[in-house]
Amino acid sequence: MNLKFLKIIRWSAVLPLVIITVSAGIFFSIYFPVMLKNGIISAGEAVFGAKVEIKNVTLDYTKLGITISQLVVANKNKPMTNLFQIGEIKFAMKPLLLLEKKVLVEEMSVKDVQMSTARKTDGTLPPKKVKKIVKKEKKKKRDTYVDKLMFSIKQKAQDEINKIPAVKDAKTVEKEIKNINIDELLAKEKDSLETPKLIQTLVTDSDVKYNKLKSDIDSLKVDDQIAAVKVLVEEVKKIKINTIQDVQPAAQQVQELTKKNEGLIEVTKKLGTIQQETTIALAKSDLVKQINSAIQTDYQNLLSKIKLPEFSQGNIAKVLFGPMWTNYVEKTLTYINLVRKYMPPKADKKKFAVQRAKGKDIYFYKEQSYPTLWIKKSLLTGQLPTQFAFSGAIFDITTNQQLINKPILVEILGAQSGQKYSLTCEFDRRQDVAQDTIKLGMKNLPLGNFDFGDVKYLPKIEQGNINIESAFVLKGEELNCEMELAINEIKYVPKNAPGDFLAEIVHDLVTGLKNITVKAKLYGKMDSLKSELESNIDKILSEKIKSIYGKKVEELKKELKTKLDTMVNTEKEKFLQQYENKKSEVEKQIKDILAKIEEQ
Repeated sequence: MNLKFLKIIRWSAVLPLVIITVSAGIFFSIYFPVMLKNGIISAGEAVFGAKVEIKNVTLDYTKLGITISQLVVANKNKPMTNLFQIGEIKFAMKPLLLLEKKVLVEEMSVKDVQMSTARKTDGTLPPKKVKKIVKKEKKKKRDTYVDKLMFSIKQKAQDEINKIPAVKDAKTVEKEIKNINIDELLAKEKDSLETPKLIQTLVTDSDVKYNKLKSDIDSLKVDDQIAAVKVLVEEVKKIKINTIQDVQPAAQQVQELTKKNEGLIEVTKKLGTIQQETTIALAKSDLVKQINSAIQTDYQNLLSKIKLPEFSQGNIAKVLFGPMWTNYVEKTLTYINLVRKYMPPKADKKKFAVQRAKGKDIYFYKEQSYPTLWIKKSLLTGQLPTQFAFSGAIFDITTNQQLINKPILVEILGAQSGQKYSLTCEFDRRQDVAQDTIKLGMKNLPLGNFDFGDVKYLPKIEQGNINIESAFVLKGEELNCEMELAINEIKYVPKNAPGDFLAEIVHDLVTGLKNITVKAKLYGKMDSLKSELESNIDKILSEKIKSIYGKKVEELKKELKTKLDTMVNTEKEKFLQQYENKKSEVEKQIKDILAKIEEQ
């Protein structure tokens, strides 16, 4: 009977089928995992631009399952650091749908996800491979709006910062101050100074006044009048009246002497007037006031030529946190850009090709209709850089959201001992306009969980707890980003060697600041972006920085004032001394003349 059964079998058909099946099994057992591994590595390196490594890929034929072990993706910007690594990816596919060239995964598990882990080898791709990837990318027609948007954000941020007086590189500012040579400036501007010109004018004017006063005094001929009076006095003393005839000549001489005395009295009055004119005309206080005013004018003119930099209220937050905020937005948009490149709007358009007619097109979704790829649920577990555990899921990764009427949704959450981490993403391609949303929240997490970046001028933060709520939405070409950041219980790295000027100022002031808050917004389209950024540091530091920075400026101003005073004071004091001598000479001359008259 067994022989009869064997005779029924068509061995000519069965044997080739068996051989083909066994060969296919051997092929898939030996070569398919290698091909799949190489395919994943090639695709990953093209996407992330850095080395991708996989330890092993295995197949489970009973469940049509695939397990990928130790997937590691390097960070192209930090070659000795991994962007992320995954311990294990495991999933099974629906076998019957494979016959339709469709992949349906009910549940995928992604275990032991870790971010920013250290590498032992450089993660940079070889130059030839990089050129090959770039060449392929150039051939592909992709939506580059996000790339242009990121460039526009960088440009806008830089333009805004460049408009801020406080944002000039502190080393440059300090260098500019140190390079200001007051001696050279005074030598160069010597001929344009008003003070020396004024002193020369005052010298000429004082000589004219002095000569006029001397002339007025000399014109009185006081010595001649006194000599004449003396002669008359001697003659009067000699008068002897012996007869009546002697009375008339004696009376004439007395009358003439009285007239001469009256002349001296008049001279005395004129000398008093000249003395008053001397006090007014040669008033030293008025001259000093004029000279000092000229010195102040020269000082201000010289200051205007130095063009000292200034700090203004409301600039400090943008100086300190503007680059950090821009980098944060750029990094988030990089992920959105990645999604948009590999998940463009309206996937599988052929499915919806319809003949247009009057009326409205309505699509009826079938429960048993499946897109080319649909991973319904991916369960995630892993750790943040500070060993903070998280778990979550990614729902509905698909090539056709319109068919399943669901967006891709990412929900990741971690919580322990009052600390919390949450990440929610939604990538929606169901409408004509793509909408991508990423929301990140942290509560009381160690600062290491957030790439705070190298915030210029701010002392390096050694320890602190971070709280952040941020949302990034890109709907079509409309961007809307918001962030509220708070860092508490801050400890700074001890101050090392002196840095640049502004860094030292900020370090001295901020080290006593235990809490920092930042609020930032960026919204609009590429050609009309608007940004807002504020921080408690503005209120705390602005006036203090101005004050301390002002001391540096005041030192320079003081040096200029001192050297200007030194330069003009020699001429000033020389003139004032000569002026005082001339005034004293006139006053002494008047005093001596009055004394002579008094003797008479």
